[in-house]
Amino acid sequence: MTRPGAGSAIDDYNYVVNSESCTQRQDRLLTMRREEFDAMPGPYLLTTQRHGMEPNWRRRIAEWSFQVVDYYNYSRETAGIAISILDRYLARTSINKNDFQCASLTALYIA
Repeated sequence: MTRPGAGSAIDDYNYVVNSESCTQRQDRLLTMRREEFDAMPGPYLLTTQRHGMEPNWRRRIAEWSFQVVDYYNYSRETAGIAISILDRYLARTSINKNDFQCASLTALYIA
């Protein structure tokens, strides 16, 4: 086992993981879960959106995202990740229909 900084990022990660106790791993996992929960979007349609976003927009863009990934033979998980990215963005930013379409395409590109 090499010491941190002696090799690649993977070597450093393996050093940390292999040198942790079971309790440290559990604490790290609980921290990651808390951070993930804190980052999850709330009911943004009611609380954030002020530019006329309608409930069916998300459903329609989700269907479109799945059609795109199916057409290009990508993993369907890619569409799910894109929707998650989009939800997180919409939880913080109010947008109109044109910006919604652009944000949806960008989220799919990022995913």
